Amino acid sequence: MTQHHVSTSSPGTARTRPYGTWICMVLAVAATLYLLDWTGTTEPKPFVMLFLPAALGIVGAVLAGRKGLTGWAVASALVGILLVPALMFAMVIIGGP
Repeated sequence: MTQHHVSTSSPGTARTRPYGTWICMVLAVAATLYLLDWTGTTEPKPFVMLFLPAALGIVGAVLAGRKGLTGWAVASALVGILLVPALMFAMVIIGGP
């Protein structure tokens, strides 16, 4: 008699959900939003904060790449790298030079 194990989830489900990558992408967005002057004090943020979103995007890309999820790796890297330039572009368009 052979026993068969019945799984309720598909075998590729764990591989296709890059939770670490998603967390890094959310943290990259949060770090980018932190760069904005929400209080109006015009106090500059530390210079290293400009690189934090890109670093988080790269970390998320590495996490996705290790699982073999190339699309998520590319998306995470692009999101992280393009967030700060997109924020600067939006500030110029909305607020003027």
